[in-house]
Amino acid sequence: MCLAQVLGFRTALGATIAATGLPIIPKPYASEGTSKGTSIASTVARQAIDRSSKPTQLPYGLSLPAPTFRQPLKKTTRVATAAGRLFPGIGWGLLGYDAILFYQCVKEHCSNDECQE
Repeated sequence: MCLAQVLGFRTALGATIAATGLPIIPKPYASEGTSKGTSIASTVARQAIDRSSKPTQLPYGLSLPAPTFRQPLKKTTRVATAAGRLFPGIGWGLLGYDAILFYQCVKEHCSNDECQE
């Protein structure tokens, strides 16, 4: 019952957005300590932002958060890099929200090892 209540469009959207952050596109080169691939989110962000007429790099001394799993406190001066790394976080947030709703539903309907519909 709870699974059917929680799973839906938001879950599918969250999983899709989160998956855009996976490094599945091979890079022609990889610096030491970086992943061997880039993500769909990064590729799309670079294409969309770098081709715009607006500045794509921040002025000297300014930076944006651009966390990775290996380096959660990493920062960057490139707007596209930050967008590509932060966008999948929205998907993980949606999935986390669904997990909380599922937990609350189970807690409400199940007690003493018995579940009620």
